[in-house]
Amino acid sequence: MIDKLKKRGRLLDRATDILTGSLVIVAIMLIFSTASNKNSVDNLKYDTQRLKMDVLKFQREIDSLQKRILFLESVDYFKVNLEKEWSLAKIALAIVESNLDKTAINPTSGASGIYQIMPIFLKEVNRLQKAVIYTPECVFDIKKSSEMVEIINFHRNPEKSIERLAYLHNPTERQGWYLNRVKNTYETLKLICYND
Repeated sequence: MIDKLKKRGRLLDRATDILTGSLVIVAIMLIFSTASNKNSVDNLKYDTQRLKMDVLKFQREIDSLQKRILFLESVDYFKVNLEKEWSLAKIALAIVESNLDKTAINPTSGASGIYQIMPIFLKEVNRLQKAVIYTPECVFDIKKSSEMVEIINFHRNPEKSIERLAYLHNPTERQGWYLNRVKNTYETLKLICYND
């Protein structure tokens, strides 16, 4: 699936390059067209606009493909040693927290990384491990962040409930709203992954 998307992305890149080249040729023709030949100039202007719209359309599709490839690669990563539904629950949590941006930082709370891990969360993981295994830099590493979420849930959520996963990650007064976002994202991921 990922290979097919990457191939389509490469084809779209080439098509965009060809369209951009055509756009340049039309622009040059427009510059050298004589003002006396108004129909020719109007046609070239129309062609230029149409080509610009095609280039933008392809660029939007390429952006969309790149996002989908990133998502599918994330799904593949999380599938490695975990049950599929638990993996999807963790990905749903990461999407709600950071939109899968491992470099995300919340300047107000200090939450960081793909899971927006708080300093207190990090401290609790190390306490449960009975050693300082994870440092603040670890929150920016997808694998280590995932391990930290896994450790907390191993101790506090052995049944791997999505409700408990959300609560352990964000035990605030907005829990209903937050839980609904995680659950809705999870259900969407299930539809995408199981109907692929």
